[in-house]
Amino acid sequence: MASTAKPQFSESALLKEARALAVQLAEALAASNLSQQEKEAWAALLPELRLDQLSRLAAILDASVEKAARADVADVVNKLRVVMEKHAAIQSQLDSSFMTDISGIVQELRKAEAAQKD
Repeated sequence: MASTAKPQFSESALLKEARALAVQLAEALAASNLSQQEKEAWAALLPELRLDQLSRLAAILDASVEKAARADVADVVNKLRVVMEKHAAIQSQLDSSFMTDISGIVQELRKAEAAQKD
């Protein structure tokens, strides 16, 4: 006869898993782009949610935080690109100005050499 015994979970293992999930939820909720009022509402609901609901909420919050982080990174990359383009334009102007100045100095030196020969 096949055994129909339910899997055994120790209380300490369940508590450890619940604590880990609680930390994950707290971090994701804090980092989410929800308003403070929405965060407080979710925090008030947490004790009433089943474990599977908590797990789904954690996954949703994690995805939301990850999406926001990607958007933040993209924004930083775009700002960096603008700064780099401005720097490149300034550097190009400086290079051009430097070359013009050097060209002028070279022409003055050649005139001075030509005047000395005369």
